[in-house]
Amino acid sequence: MFMKRDFSHRFGVILTEAGRLYGRRFDQLARDHLTLTRAQCRALVVLAGRPPEQAMTQAALAEHLDVSAMAVATLCDRLEAAGLIRRQPRADDRRVNQLLLEPSAHQAIDAALALGDQVQAEALAGFSDAERDLLQALLKRIQANLGPLD
Repeated sequence: MFMKRDFSHRFGVILTEAGRLYGRRFDQLARDHLTLTRAQCRALVVLAGRPPEQAMTQAALAEHLDVSAMAVATLCDRLEAAGLIRRQPRADDRRVNQLLLEPSAHQAIDAALALGDQVQAEALAGFSDAERDLLQALLKRIQANLGPLD
């Protein structure tokens, strides 16, 4: 006999579903306003968060984004073709490419962040400033708790 189970109150289900819906909304807006996908935006933001002297490799980016090396290679191919990144052999090992942002990437990142701000405003509509601050602080604590396990 099939017994329907309610998982709607489980933290992981709520967090995952909220993230899925947030990403879906970003994708909808990105199709209308950007020439980039959410995955490309994520990659650019990750790369922008590092100084050039600590440039990421494709393998490190794949690990950070939780995608395959093949997926990141394709992603980087598209970003490079769009003039947003360049691959540069690492000085200590020329077989390994590091990923560097081109100047044009910063405008694309700013556009993606503005779109992200719009999605955030929609997601947090009706929240007070104190609730927004508390939610962000709690999510950062979760991130800190789980970060060492990564």
